[in-house]
Amino acid sequence: MHNKDENDFKSIPYEGVDTIWRAFKYQVQRIPNELFLGSRDYTKDESGPYVWKTWQDVDTLVDCLAKGIHRLNLLPTIQNEGPQKFMGILSKNRWEWTCTELASVR
Repeated sequence: MHNKDENDFKSIPYEGVDTIWRAFKYQVQRIPNELFLGSRDYTKDESGPYVWKTWQDVDTLVDCLAKGIHRLNLLPTIQNEGPQKFMGILSKNRWEWTCTELASVR
């Protein structure tokens, strides 16, 4: 379902999938064993093949990371137009960044 106004970039392609978290969980449920995130395996400064994680692998990692973030209080509540959770992530463009971002919105 897309908006009729082509200048309005808001769209919800799947009913109920209106956040990054819901889009992620939708895909985990839909295609759990498909490849999702990968990185090249480097051994002795030589680039090796990509090593992939499935949607389900990433979901498991995100769940564990989210529990750790919560337990260590790494996502404090701040006042910004009302109380909001806040976490800054500084990282190279890697699969670990994606997992951390997903864990922070869980």
